Order: sequence, then C-alpha cells, then structure tokens
Amino acid sequence: MAPYDYVVVDTKGNEQGGDLVSLAGDSDLLVIPTKPDGLSATGLIRTLKPIIESGVQNYVVLIVANEGGRGDELREALAEEDVPVMTTIVRKSTAVGDAAEKQIPLEAYTSNRYAKLVAVDYASVTREVLNHVK
Repeated sequence: MAPYDYVVVDTKGNEQGGDLVSLAGDSDLLVIPTKPDGLSATGLIRTLKPIIESGVQNYVVLIVANEGGRGDELREALAEEDVPVMTTIVRKSTAVGDAAEKQIPLEAYTSNRYAKLVAVDYASVTREVLNHVK
C-alpha cells in the first residue's frame, strides 16, 4: 500500500490529452478545472477529446473563477454532452491568488471579505472529491 491516501498533482494549463489519459489511468479521480469563459471552454473541448475517445470514466470537470451565470451555463452545456461536472462551482475572487502570495490559507485571509466564501466553495469541492473516491 502506498504511504499516501491522497495525492494532488497540479499540472500546467492546457495539459495534453494523452498526458491526462495516463494520469487518469493511475488515479482514482482526475479533476479537470476550467474557467467558464469562451477561450477556456474551447480549450476544454480539445483537452477532453482524447479522454473521451480513450473511454476514461474516472474524471470530472470543476468550474472555477465563475462570474455571473456563466458557470451554470457551461455546466449545463457539458452535462448535455454527458461530460461529468462537479456540482460545486467555485466563485471568482482575487482572494485565492492573494492568499497564495501571502502563503496563508483562505480561511485565515480575513482582510478579504470574499476569502471565506471561496474557502467554503473549495471545502465543498473537497467533499465532492472524497465522495467520488470512496
């Protein structure tokens, strides 16, 4: 048995589909984050094509940096194409980058009023991921 229960690997953006197919083969769940803007959605389709064509089933799309209703629109469009999408949509906030720069957890970033809301979003994402892998 491996010494870790969970390993999170953060790859560069626009990861090649073949690389993601390999990662999925070695994973219980592959989470593919995307922003709900036109350019990111177009790139997502290119990214997902090899995954879908390879028959990978253990993946899910996570919508992040949501503004307005764009995340809901993207989730509905992906669901219509039978692409698995997480229920949680993470709202857009500068708090994520600011907290990372300050090297503090979002929950501790009290000078930004949205940090706690985004932290709640990511806690919900964590619960969803754990439900997928159990």
